[in-house]
Amino acid sequence: MLWKKLVHPDEVVRAILADKSQITLCSPHALSNADRSRSNYLSVFLFRVQEREAFRQMNRSADAGRDLRLAVDLHYLVAPLTNSVHNDQLVFGRVLKLFHEIPVLEDSGTDLSGPLRPVDEPIRILRLSLSIPDQCALWRALAVPLHLAACYSVGPVFLS
Repeated sequence: MLWKKLVHPDEVVRAILADKSQITLCSPHALSNADRSRSNYLSVFLFRVQEREAFRQMNRSADAGRDLRLAVDLHYLVAPLTNSVHNDQLVFGRVLKLFHEIPVLEDSGTDLSGPLRPVDEPIRILRLSLSIPDQCALWRALAVPLHLAACYSVGPVFLS
């Protein structure tokens, strides 16, 4: 879904990210400099899973004793890792625009399937505003210098 909606309509971005394999779930650290010199990437790295406590409370009060689904928000670091600052900014701008235009994942059969299909709540994509110290701490934990990136929360996702 991401590759098709991000790259397909934009010839400039398609020239930078020509193949689906260039959108990766690997952390920026996992993509070695050798890999990055051969190809451009968009890293969509899951860095945090946060339980939605409010859903736990509602489920417990609604049906005690039933196997309850766990509602979580998935926090992703989205970072373009290309061969130039210019390309990084082009890809980054397209990502920002796409997630602004599509703030909710649609249950159309193409965006979501299986356990990600929303049951009770739409799955929303929200941009997280991290402070500069928090951003620096995140990049330090990844053992990579601070880089152009955005953090997004996707949820609620229900796990059974």
